[in-house]
Amino acid sequence: QTFENYKLSVKSFSNMKWQYCPTPKPDKDSIIVEVKSVGLNFKDIMVALNILKEDAFAGGWTRTSLGTECSGVIVSLGDGSDAKIEGKDSHEDDEDGEDSQKDGKEKYYNGTKYIENGVVVVKNGNTTFKVGDRVLAAPIQGETCFQKYCACSSMSLVKMGDDVDFNLAAGYRVAISTAVLCLVTHGHLQKEDTILIHCGSGGVGLTAIQ
Repeated sequence: QTFENYKLSVKSFSNMKWQYCPTPKPDKDSIIVEVKSVGLNFKDIMVALNILKEDAFAGGWTRTSLGTECSGVIVSLGDGSDAKIEGKDSHEDDEDGEDSQKDGKEKYYNGTKYIENGVVVVKNGNTTFKVGDRVLAAPIQGETCFQKYCACSSMSLVKMGDDVDFNLAAGYRVAISTAVLCLVTHGHLQKEDTILIHCGSGGVGLTAIQ
């Protein structure tokens, strides 16, 4: 499926323009999202103001591209040529040709594409994603969300409720995941602990306070 695409070219805050660009195509690790809203983070401001140079982002996911998160609607998961068939090909046979999976449960990595009842879907945890779903997503490495149609990482998908506003949701992903990663995953924060939160008025700070 082909869509007319365009992205935001940003030289500086005073030199921005929309320009036509090739329409991305999904591969085995990506899907295409019609972007409805983009979250703007402090990193984007630092890049646009040229406060941080490109080498500061070496190895980073989005490099110096602006727009690291978005909300939108899945419009393409590909033609299924790179998808697995549900119940098959999700594990390897052992050396004797016997099925090495004995419990009968499907095993897969987050972001794996499957074909269910003839339809291509993506699975992350216990959630299944299909074309038409409202989602939060992050672009593939080096890409920007500031475009009409964005190639997004299959592993980044988070399903949105039908009653959630696209503009509000676009700023959820980075702030919430950063706060949880810092305080819970790495900080092991427990009830009754005392914590000092710097920059509490920013997105991550407000989320951490909550």
